[in-house]
Amino acid sequence: MAKLIAQTVISVDGYFEGANSTISWHHIDNDYNNYAASLLQKAEMILFGRVTYQLMEAYWPSAQAYQESAAIAKPINALKKMVFSRTLTDSKWPNTLIERRDAVEVVNHLKEQMDGHLVILGSGMLIQELTKHRLIDEYQLMVTPIILGEGRSTFPTMAQSLSLSLIETKRFSSGNVLLRYQSNEKC
Repeated sequence: MAKLIAQTVISVDGYFEGANSTISWHHIDNDYNNYAASLLQKAEMILFGRVTYQLMEAYWPSAQAYQESAAIAKPINALKKMVFSRTLTDSKWPNTLIERRDAVEVVNHLKEQMDGHLVILGSGMLIQELTKHRLIDEYQLMVTPIILGEGRSTFPTMAQSLSLSLIETKRFSSGNVLLRYQSNEKC
């Protein structure tokens, strides 16, 4: 059975994006890139919501991405990708499948059929939906040292709490802190 890992960058006050959908406050440096490259090396497939997918698709296949961060560009471009969207009609990013069916149903099937790691990058709404159904096995939250005061919360619609166990903390020179949590609950 595959392990589903949700990775996202959040502010100290829990937002994955600021007002007007800004993410310019994310601290992306060599430490972060090394962490991300390591995460991708263990992945069998990357899952995205449409908005995050389109941001990534616009950057990672570019020559600029290979110049700035080949350690991430190589694996992210080579890996299988699945984007959950009812509006996308095509993809220019190689190895991408556009999935129109219900994410919960599809992810349940993927977890049963695969053995490796499935990784969600960003994709706040997808993380919210899969959390609600207790499908995420591990949360990797990269906390950036900023308080935004407003934005979009990572978990705004949780009807019930979710019990987690801390499995790792790691401090980065930028002030970022990686918090890895394992879910104690299943669907």
